[in-house]
Amino acid sequence: MDPSKPSPVHTEITEISDADRPPKSCPSCGSSQYRRKTYYFRDLYALGDIRTKRIVRYEAVTWECKDCNATFHVDYPEIPGNSPYLPSVVEYALYRIKKKGDSGRRVAEDLNVLHHVEVTAATVNSWVHPKKGKEKSNVPTEFDADDTVEDFSKVMAIDGTFKAVKQKKNDRPKDPKAPSCLYLTRLEDGRLAAYWHGEKRKKKSKDFSKK
Repeated sequence: MDPSKPSPVHTEITEISDADRPPKSCPSCGSSQYRRKTYYFRDLYALGDIRTKRIVRYEAVTWECKDCNATFHVDYPEIPGNSPYLPSVVEYALYRIKKKGDSGRRVAEDLNVLHHVEVTAATVNSWVHPKKGKEKSNVPTEFDADDTVEDFSKVMAIDGTFKAVKQKKNDRPKDPKAPSCLYLTRLEDGRLAAYWHGEKRKKKSKDFSKK
């Protein structure tokens, strides 16, 4: 191999899905009868090496209960809700800056060149010094940093500080046009679930009238 030519970079993609860890039951009514409703994919950067770019492809799934028609989503704790970077990337940057005294510009350069993580110096610095008025990231780190990410993925994050509740049937709005409320509860395995009730599906009825 010609030493003047850069080595080829291999892209390694790891796929994970909410379907790999489905809930045991509907968080609204407790029924075990539910179906897969919608899904979407997100690509997140993981730490690579000089020849490997690592991506985690996450499939977020929403489910629909067959009994109460609630739509719900259960969080995947290892996946940050509002960042395109895995926690290991943020932890690496914070270690370099807080423990080793490196600059955000130098860390961003090494992440791009050595680990194939596309990130700007401004974003790296925002993990250490978040701007006032910005929302905190839910990326957990051992440094307890307020991790505000500029490259926001437009995904709402839930930090898990809400009290668990279950909605009674009589409390549901009878008006189908009324706005749906978002309910939060924690499952037995510790994961956070969010659910809401939409308009009930109308069953098709046959027309028995005589023409």
